[in-house]
Amino acid sequence: MQALKIGDITIGELGGEFFAETGLALKNKINTGKYLIITMANGYIGYVPPAHEIEKGGYETWRCRSSHVKLESEGMIRGQLKELIGSFS
Repeated sequence: MQALKIGDITIGELGGEFFAETGLALKNKINTGKYLIITMANGYIGYVPPAHEIEKGGYETWRCRSSHVKLESEGMIRGQLKELIGSFS
């Protein structure tokens, strides 16, 4: 996980395949001007779905060699990135 700020552009980087919902939630909560999220950056931990998507099931929520995150992983990662970006203020 990384965050960069270049002028009024903030870039959040996550090492996995996150759902669009994660990027949109971060964009709506981060008030730093323009925001861009990059996934599969500097690593790959597989799909990282929100907890409610894991509960629904679907191929992207199955545990496998490249994706074995916990139910609360997406929320924890989202919170950490938000905190990291908040340090720019």
